[in-house]
Amino acid sequence: MRILRRTRGSFCLVLAVGFLLSSFYILVVRNPRAGTDRKDDELDTNHIAGGMDQAVRMTVRKDTSPGPSKAPYLTTNEIGKASAGTEERAKENSLNVRLQNTVSTTSTEAIDRHTEVLKIEEIAMHTELEVIQEGKPVQTPTLISRNVNKDPLNEAATTEAQVSSKEFHEIPANNQKVFEVHSEVVNGRSLSSWSTAMRRNSSQKSGGHSDDVTQSYSREQPLCKYPDLQMESSEFNHLFETITNLNCGHASINYLTYLDGNSRTDIFPWDVVKLNSSAILPTQKLLNCTYSKITRFDDFHSLYTTLHTKVFVSNDETLQFPFKDEFSKVTCFLEEAVFNQTQQASSKVIREHNNMFVQVVRNESLVKDKKAEIEKEGRMKTALGHGMNVLMVGVDSTSRMNFMRKLPKTFKYFTETLEGHVLKGYHVIGDGTTAQFIGMLSGFHEEELPNAKRGMENSTTCDAFPLVWNKFRTMGYTTMNAEDEAGTGTFQFRLQGFENRPTDYYMRPFWVAQEGLPEFEEWFCFGATPKHHYTLKYARDFVEAYHDVPKFAIAFHTELSHDSINMVQVADEDILTLIKSWKDKGYLNNTIFILFADHGARYGGLRKLLQGRLEERLPFFGIAVPPWMKKSHPEIVRNLKKNEERLTTAFDFHKTLQHVLDYPGDPSGFQGHGLSLFQEIPLNRTCEDASIADHWCTCLQSVTVNIQNVLVQEAAGFAVSHMNRLTAMHRSLCAELFLKNITHAELIKPNSKLLQFGGSDPRSRNALFDNGRNLDVPFLDFRITLETGPNGGAYEVSVRKWLSSEKTEITADISRINVYGNHPSCIQDKFPRLRKYCFCREFMNPVSP
Repeated sequence: MRILRRTRGSFCLVLAVGFLLSSFYILVVRNPRAGTDRKDDELDTNHIAGGMDQAVRMTVRKDTSPGPSKAPYLTTNEIGKASAGTEERAKENSLNVRLQNTVSTTSTEAIDRHTEVLKIEEIAMHTELEVIQEGKPVQTPTLISRNVNKDPLNEAATTEAQVSSKEFHEIPANNQKVFEVHSEVVNGRSLSSWSTAMRRNSSQKSGGHSDDVTQSYSREQPLCKYPDLQMESSEFNHLFETITNLNCGHASINYLTYLDGNSRTDIFPWDVVKLNSSAILPTQKLLNCTYSKITRFDDFHSLYTTLHTKVFVSNDETLQFPFKDEFSKVTCFLEEAVFNQTQQASSKVIREHNNMFVQVVRNESLVKDKKAEIEKEGRMKTALGHGMNVLMVGVDSTSRMNFMRKLPKTFKYFTETLEGHVLKGYHVIGDGTTAQFIGMLSGFHEEELPNAKRGMENSTTCDAFPLVWNKFRTMGYTTMNAEDEAGTGTFQFRLQGFENRPTDYYMRPFWVAQEGLPEFEEWFCFGATPKHHYTLKYARDFVEAYHDVPKFAIAFHTELSHDSINMVQVADEDILTLIKSWKDKGYLNNTIFILFADHGARYGGLRKLLQGRLEERLPFFGIAVPPWMKKSHPEIVRNLKKNEERLTTAFDFHKTLQHVLDYPGDPSGFQGHGLSLFQEIPLNRTCEDASIADHWCTCLQSVTVNIQNVLVQEAAGFAVSHMNRLTAMHRSLCAELFLKNITHAELIKPNSKLLQFGGSDPRSRNALFDNGRNLDVPFLDFRITLETGPNGGAYEVSVRKWLSSEKTEITADISRINVYGNHPSCIQDKFPRLRKYCFCREFMNPVSP
């Protein structure tokens, strides 16, 4: 349809041809603005292969696949090689494409594009979106272009759009003219042909930013508007509760042994494990206690070496085991007389008590080697601050909003005392913890790296990944990685783990050992000790032990927050105490401090709501720099402040980590995707620029579709068929799924940057476009929430239905949004990638579709 411009000539034309033509002219929306053509990028059809984390505890098996030695950090010239992966990975992708094309052909035969087309009735020339800001409805103004495409969340601007008044209707097949005029109008915009370069490294686009740009920052607004989510709402307030204490150690035996930190002397600088005799009941007799050192065998097994044993003759004896090791276990056995009511007699049982201890012991030999590395060729001369520490403290499954709800003391101290910068537009780049950490540490998506998936032939280990802590080690940093929940580890649940210890200090052997003990079965506590205390103590000890050398450290806790939006609150005071101690001792004076989460809650009642869906994609991420940088590097502080409102990702943080080691070097030459947070992130950045798949981009506007629509039904059926195709080779173990219900469907609208919408006809509400172009409609993108049987699964899927080729495809990793327990137990060890689709037949009840 062609746009008519208001000119003197057209006005004369109207006068000449008379009333009839004048009436027709009124029906057309006049737009004096000329659109600009933009060359589309080539479409990247690679599918996201992210993984899902899961709270189900599993027995970790020893993988025997040989792995390469630790991969060096990639140079600029080697970046292209990382995307290639392995030969086996290429074969797998080829097979997946063939399978997908087969499914697409089969599932789209019945689709008639001439009889099923979606359209939206426009309500007004400029749609008014209801937004929520601090709980108050405000009206969203027409905004200047500032594209913060990846689920950015502007706390001071727009919030989630309520487009409930829009409905989809079918367009009659014989009304081809109407179809052309409406051109699949969605909320006043045409579903035009657009392209996505999802894996493009947009670092070259950053460029320099003039003072004019800086001065106009406050007046510019994002082209892609992101929501300011609510802290409270009647819709979800009932899901939250206040929990401040764990109340560990209900039985007296939990207090049998303890660590005495007051026993150190100049001659004996060690803590001592002692016995608490008051914890022994009158009916119990202490038999013996052993002290075992815990070391790493591999990422899935720990070794115990017994160093001390004491046999007790009476309960009055004392115990003193010197605690000299990084990780240790003390096991005591007691004999207890138990009265049997049935037999009216007493019998003796043996009770086992385990306690575990953790510390960081300074290695002077390591320090010497590190200092030699630093002095070698003056490597720290190019580093920011001549070697600033990087300390990261993180919690699992915590959105920015829930961090503020449940960790308010930590948030207040971070933002006010440390003057930390919280990135409101920080966005996930894939599904689950693994995707975020791989992005932060390598700068790539998992599928761009060598294949390290468990259960796949010839897969490698994660040593082959070019992780940034390797570069820090090379520069002379002492490195540490501490993550709880060994059974669901970031690099071990779906992946092969590491053949070699990845960092100088590595807490995984402690957690692997702990998960094999009976005390571990209690949620959140190990005996009388809250489990998160172990992680925080390890981090505190590490910083204390290596206070005088450059450090890179990650402390990440999972269990409290992985399956609960409330439990993380019990750690608020503990995290605050850790951070305050670092500041009070001056450890943050030369430190880039990161407070973060991997993603928001992925399960539970909140996740079922629109609010929860958005929060999942918008985790908490904050960065604090020491006060002296305001004077020495004001540009960094200024840009961090600006970037609080910009679209940012884990890739950007990875670039920033490299920038710490080479400042003011050019980050465009650094490894991986992303832009350095030390530079200004462009206002017009899009999800494509940031290497974010549409499935994770909350910035994409969406409109609810009637779940009874034929195209929606077909898309949902295709998704279930796709899931069944994935488990087809294991049909003897996994039941075939069927579509039980569609609970929600949305049509995902393209980013306005890629369209040239010119307005709407005030009477017919037809969409008009600049330059007189009728834009093509290549495909429709749906995001559908559905339920399947017989597994009771709830899924969120992104399905693309092509209008010309009648092809249907899954465009992003399918998300399982409810907990599946032990339903996939028959395959999860050998094929963990299939666990969210497999319902083991052993759990089957006779159910008919």
